[in-house]
Amino acid sequence: MNITTIINLMIFSVTIFLNINCISLYKYYPVNGYIAMLFTQFIFDSIFASLSLIARIELIILDKYFVINLVYSYMYDLSYNGCMYMTLAWYITCYANIGLIAIILVMRYFQIVKSKNMKFKHYICGCIATLMFPIIININLYLAFDRSLPLDIAYQLKMNGTYENDLITTKTKSLAMIMHAWKFYNILFGYMTYLFINYGIVIFTYITFTRFMKENQSSMSSLTRQINIEFNRILLIQCGSPLLVGLPLVIYIITLFTDATWTDGGTVIITILTATPILNSAAFLCFSSKNRTILKTRFANMVNTFNVECYKCKDN
Repeated sequence: MNITTIINLMIFSVTIFLNINCISLYKYYPVNGYIAMLFTQFIFDSIFASLSLIARIELIILDKYFVINLVYSYMYDLSYNGCMYMTLAWYITCYANIGLIAIILVMRYFQIVKSKNMKFKHYICGCIATLMFPIIININLYLAFDRSLPLDIAYQLKMNGTYENDLITTKTKSLAMIMHAWKFYNILFGYMTYLFINYGIVIFTYITFTRFMKENQSSMSSLTRQINIEFNRILLIQCGSPLLVGLPLVIYIITLFTDATWTDGGTVIITILTATPILNSAAFLCFSSKNRTILKTRFANMVNTFNVECYKCKDN
């Protein structure tokens, strides 16, 4: 077990633990489209963490090929199409996670700034948009896979001395495409466009929302002001997480347009990407006084219950 595997297992465990705690707080919030979308994010983060573990992939540049190595593919009896669909599921969930943050921010903007009640129909539209756009941009990925290449392409290149990686074995399956071909550039262009549109929405909406808060601060009650300040901090962290990941991701994509290739860059970026759900859930749990109070009470009750059971055992 190498260091990357250990990091992935730790990220998965922490992500699931934090997101389960976030989801459990749903009953303490009013039911509307925005709140439903906010908590859907934690469900999505849990799915992304699970997929990142089960369908763990590495992005490697080998010779003239861009290789997607399915690390645990030796555990599953998958055909070429099976490997491809598993990879597409990871990519769609990954990019949907980025878009989901932008949609949550836009919904909060309309709810607070425009005083529009976010209903269940808005929630459904948000969910459809969250999945639809990543599916569309990943059609390019589906079309770019070179099906003439064998599933053990990564292992063959490893045997040729092109690359050393303990996770690539005789049973490991990989998908590949030729770099510097128009299909390859089409993928990169789609991802770059998607990222810049989402980042543009996030930055513009957050700045507009912050300006509104400052202009209307005097007319708000102290409780409303506190709630908005706390949610503003949560949104800042949640908006910042994809931007922080996006910078190295954009740099990596730019290197793919040139000959300045970063062999293990894709694997590093993916590891960072899988950690973003930790920031989202941790911000929601830590920066809200309401959530902190609920969790403290819950923990105190657990400790009291444990102590009572211990005393019962001693008496017996």
